[in-house]
Amino acid sequence: MARIENKREKIKNEKPSNEKQGNEKKINVVVVEDDVQYQRLLGEMLRELGYTPYLAATGWKGLKECQRIHPSLVLTDIFMPYLDGVKFIEMIRQSEVYIPIIAITGGLSGANKQQSLQSAWLRGADATLSKPIDIDDLQEAIEKLLKTHHAARQSNEDGEFNL
Repeated sequence: MARIENKREKIKNEKPSNEKQGNEKKINVVVVEDDVQYQRLLGEMLRELGYTPYLAATGWKGLKECQRIHPSLVLTDIFMPYLDGVKFIEMIRQSEVYIPIIAITGGLSGANKQQSLQSAWLRGADATLSKPIDIDDLQEAIEKLLKTHHAARQSNEDGEFNL
C-alpha cells in the first residue's frame, strides 16, 4: 500500500490514460486473482490509473465477467484453484473476441517463476509481470498493450465473447 501512497501525488498531476475525450469509452479491466488482498490492491492501483476494474476471485468468475462486460484488457494471476491462469488464458484465446492479457505471478522464485510466466506467454498472454507489481510497471504494460492492440480491439467491437 505504501507504493500506492507514494505515487498518488504523481498520478494526480498526470492525465490518466483512461481520461474521456468526447465520446471515448471507459477502459474496463477484468482482474482475476484468488488472493483477496492482492485483488483489492490491483483494483486500487487500476482505479488510481483511471481504469475501471472488475474483480474476480477465480478463473471461472473471470470468464463470466469477460462475457458480461467485454473488457479492454484482462489481468490474471497464473496460480489459482479450480481454473489456473494458463488454462484461463487458453480459454480466452479460444473466444471470437481478442482481449489483451497480462499474466502475473509471485509465488515462485528464480527459474520457476520465469518458466511460469513463459508458459503463460506461450499460451497467449501478451505481457507478464512479477509480483510485487509496481504501479508504474503496470501502467506502462497496460498503455503499451492498449496502444499495440487498438486496431484489433476496434475490429472486434461488435463481436460476441463466446467460448
